[in-house]
Amino acid sequence: SGCTKIGGSLTVTYLPLGVDLSSLSALTEVEGNVFLEFNGALLALDGLNNLEHIGGELIVRHNEALETFAGLSSLTTVGGGVSLYENNSVLVLDGFEKLISVGSNLGIGYGGSTPFQNSTLSDVSGFNALTTVGLKLQVLYNYALTDLSGFDSLKQVGIQIEISNNLALV
Repeated sequence: SGCTKIGGSLTVTYLPLGVDLSSLSALTEVEGNVFLEFNGALLALDGLNNLEHIGGELIVRHNEALETFAGLSSLTTVGGGVSLYENNSVLVLDGFEKLISVGSNLGIGYGGSTPFQNSTLSDVSGFNALTTVGLKLQVLYNYALTDLSGFDSLKQVGIQIEISNNLALV
């Protein structure tokens, strides 16, 4: 519970009911990747409130009960990509208010040969500090998403912006 830095990666999968991330509350940096996936009972990411930097990828996927990303409220940089999909209880993509830079791709939803969505996501306003995405910004298969106002500060995307199959987007 006193660990502030992980030199490798952090993987949290298949957490049982009643277990949260509070034991990670001192963590400020992960040099490798952070994978938070297949945690059917995880409601929030509150134990990650002090995490400021991820050197590799941040992948948050297939967390059916997850309602908020607010536990990532201190995150400022991700050296690799960010992938957020199949978190179908999230209405508002909050928690990224301090995120300034994503080194690779930022994917909200996933297009591949089998599309994965965030079926209830209607608001991405939590990215209001984001200025740089190194390669691609992809917003795909978020059927309830109504606008992209959370990207108002975005100044640079390295290669491509792809916005597709967001049926409520106007």
